[in-house]
Amino acid sequence: IGLLVALGAGPAAAADAASDKASAEALFDAALRDMKAGKFSEACPKLENSQRIDPGVGTLLYLGECYERLGRTASAWATFREAASQAEAEGQVKRAKAARDRIAKLIDQGKSEMEVIAARPASDYDAKVQSPNQANADRFVQQVYAELKASR
Repeated sequence: IGLLVALGAGPAAAADAASDKASAEALFDAALRDMKAGKFSEACPKLENSQRIDPGVGTLLYLGECYERLGRTASAWATFREAASQAEAEGQVKRAKAARDRIAKLIDQGKSEMEVIAARPASDYDAKVQSPNQANADRFVQQVYAELKASR
């Protein structure tokens, strides 16, 4: 009987997981709309809940940006560091290293942050990130640019 109960829970658990993912995506999408409208105090809690339900590097990057826009610098920094750690843990180390090398080369050429972003130094690996969109890629490049520029 225990086996039958466990087997019966499979489809229900799958349905719950799909529902959770849909909820997380709806929260994420609503948060992005809020951010575009400049409503960061409304966006951050939605991103926090989305991240709690369905964790992802892309959500962390947006959450970090949201915190930054609210002036919550320490929270933003901690969230960006968590995103970087999670990206490495998820096998995106190659992407991070390649982008870092390309960004360093562009800095050495005297390029500004905007010129580096426009050069899309992480484009080879953008499709491999969990939530591939240009805003996440740009945020990643901005973070690496700032770290490298500060160390020079």
